Parts: sequence; C-alpha cells; structure tokens
Amino acid sequence: MRKTRLKLFEKKKNGKPTALVFVDFEYMQISFKKRYGVQPPILDWYRSLCADYDVRELYVFADFSNEAMKRNLPVLRQITDNIIETQNTASHHKKDFTDFFLLDRIYQKAFENNRAQTYILFTGDGHFGAVSRFLIKNCHKDVVINGVEGNISGTLKSQVTRVVEYPGEDRVKELYYPYIARQIKDLTTGRHAQRLLTPGRVSAACIEHQKLHADILEDAMTAMLNEGYLVYKEVWVSSLKRTRVLTCDFEKMKADGFYQED
Repeated sequence: MRKTRLKLFEKKKNGKPTALVFVDFEYMQISFKKRYGVQPPILDWYRSLCADYDVRELYVFADFSNEAMKRNLPVLRQITDNIIETQNTASHHKKDFTDFFLLDRIYQKAFENNRAQTYILFTGDGHFGAVSRFLIKNCHKDVVINGVEGNISGTLKSQVTRVVEYPGEDRVKELYYPYIARQIKDLTTGRHAQRLLTPGRVSAACIEHQKLHADILEDAMTAMLNEGYLVYKEVWVSSLKRTRVLTCDFEKMKADGFYQED
C-alpha cells in the first residue's frame, strides 16, 4: 500500500508549509451524509490538501466497528497507515471517546517538539478550541480547521488561525456527477430498462434510491448539461413521432475522472 500511496500523492519539497493532519472521521462521514447525502470524497480532499501543504503525517480517528465508517477503510488506507480505532464498548459518550483519542495524539505531537508549521484538524467540534489555543499560544503553530459548511462550531472558528470549508460550492455539485451517471446506467440497463429518460425521471430515481438532496441535484444536473456530460438526443417513438431523451456521455465522464465502471 505504501508504494501505491507514494505514487498517487508524491509530495515535493517546494516551499509549502509543513503540516500534521488529524481527521475526526466520524465528524467527516456523518457531516457529508447529512449535509450532502454522499460519502466523503476522501481522495479529492487529500489531493487539495497536498496542493497547499507538505503533509508530514496524517492521522484518522473513528469507531470502525460502525459499518458506515468501515466501508471507507480501503480508501483511507491509500492516504495513511495511521488509522486509529476508537471503539468504545460503553453504551454512552462514544463520540467523546473518539475526541479523547484525537486530543491525546495532538498533545503528544505538540510535546514531541516537531518542526511542522501547521496543525490541520478536520473537525467542527468546539471541544477542540482549547487545544487550538494551546498550539497557537504555547507552541507558536498555525491551526487550520477543515470542516463541512454549516457544521463548524462558531466558538472553534474564533480560536484558530484559519477555517477552510470543504468542499466549495462548485465542488459540491461535482460530487453528485458520479451518482447521477450511475443512476442513469441503472435506469437504462437490465430487465426494467427505461428507454425514454427525462431529467425528472432521473432526478426522482436519484432521490429515491440514492437519497440525494433535491436542490443540489437540480444544480448538478444543470451543470452536467452545460458541460456536455448529459446530452439530449432525439429518438423515434413511433413511425411518425420523435422525442428528446436524456443520455449520459460516459466516455467523457471517465476521461475527466467523474465515472468508473463497477
């Protein structure tokens, strides 16, 4: 796995600020599902992170006995070996248990007197305000919060160097592209294939089967039409009548990295 990771995300020493990264993956996974109805785009986020920082170490924390978390492990292993299982057998305060592991590792790294300039925390939890103040005041580090829009504590925002809301508005729409393409594939293959697809039929199927959010879905489909990923074509429905149907340019989507065959 290490060879694969280095090939995918080779980091060059080019003056980028050095960083240690700590991911509250329970927050990440739950926030993306609630806010956008999708799984977190882990590799995309990591690429954007490495574009701005020389990432020295990255730690991921979650209770991976939870099936929703566990399904993301193969992707997480592409970016780090530092995956910390925080399973707690107690019936209460499971999220606080993950926070404890995360805080403990942050303080450990701070006391190691490492040379990383920046501590990046993917979380929105106000519990991390105290450690952020400690890192800034006592260790003279920059603290950058990565979090999901609308799900970052205002108190936490006020106590860190910088806040980055991920993903941005345009990227949110792009997160829906693969889901829409797969739904079109499902609708046009198999025993119950539909020949005459319309935007309304595709949208309804995405909402019903994939639980995508209607407002983002509408914007994403409009963007896909404008960018040529969704295309209208005319087909004959009888010897005398033609109608327009919605199709997907799967080859263009694959070429641009938005779609992969299962």
